[in-house]
Amino acid sequence: KTLQKKTKETALKRERQKARLTQEQASERLDISLRSLQAYEEGEYSPSFENAVKMAKLYGCELNDFID
Repeated sequence: KTLQKKTKETALKRERQKARLTQEQASERLDISLRSLQAYEEGEYSPSFENAVKMAKLYGCELNDFID
């Protein structure tokens, strides 16, 4: 993995954990598949802008934590 992907992976996972949500809970509330959330957290691909906005709202953090 590149450093950038690792940083994003860490931020996504860290923010979800700070919100005290499991991957299953977060994916349900975000209305995305569990696999998509896992792929975002593992740095396989980036969330769409719409999903990044949903994640920031759900996790109570800034949108730029998820956008390159």
